[in-house]
Amino acid sequence: MSRAWYATRDLKCRIFDAEFNSYEKTFDPSDKHNNRLLKKIDGLIVQTNSEKELFSSCSDRIFVINNTIIENLPMPYIGKREKRIVNFCRLSPQKNLELLIDAFELFHREYPDYVLQIYGDPSVDKKSDVAYQDSLLEIIKQKGLNDSVFIFPGRKDIHQEILNSAMFVSSSDYEGLSNSMLEAMAIGIPCICTDCMGGGTREVMVDYHNGIIVPMNDPKAMYRAMKEYVEYPELADKCVKNAIKIKDRLSPDKIIMQWIEVLNKTVKNRYALMCHFYEKS
Repeated sequence: MSRAWYATRDLKCRIFDAEFNSYEKTFDPSDKHNNRLLKKIDGLIVQTNSEKELFSSCSDRIFVINNTIIENLPMPYIGKREKRIVNFCRLSPQKNLELLIDAFELFHREYPDYVLQIYGDPSVDKKSDVAYQDSLLEIIKQKGLNDSVFIFPGRKDIHQEILNSAMFVSSSDYEGLSNSMLEAMAIGIPCICTDCMGGGTREVMVDYHNGIIVPMNDPKAMYRAMKEYVEYPELADKCVKNAIKIKDRLSPDKIIMQWIEVLNKTVKNRYALMCHFYEKS
């Protein structure tokens, strides 16, 4: 944000900052430099009400606009589901995939015919992400799960690939509003997500209504949620029926209108510079 501000401070334009990740872990409300910049910009766009509350001490021009859901997703699957649990994300410590593997290890003892498939790639410019991928492979090896836990590269057709999976499970420590969670809900996969920092899960998910919310860093709770979907298929069906409604709620047309409304409130026919600091979910 600071670079955008200093680059444009002499221009006759409005400046907005749009934050697309959770900053609960890193934001310091006592940072005078950040506070000064937040008071100078014309608006701050965040993805969740939790993030709005986080920044509220620094600005009174904060607007919540959720992510939109991409168009052309496949229709929800109807039929017998394959015995596989899936996740698709960037391979990064933020995603806490070791928690997912730990929970699956417990689940696999009771349901050995299920597999866990993780699709994603590390950021090539982040050595920590590459090292994280290696550490996950080592964890899988040490647990003796090589025949049931698989890490695959990301795919352009990921939604079609996972469509008939038994469940989607997200183990993130923090998120803004996870695109993979929204897309899994929209295509009708029963979802389990951590109540992660940033508030993204609770922004769109109601526990046992359109998904199951589990505490962070609790493999036993995650295992029990996986087990519930298997033992109570009517619960999975209920969650799917309600989850797919998110596609309409977060349609591009509706989210675009929210952006236009915010700009109309604040810009008042002057030019706006939208400063996006985007990190993929």
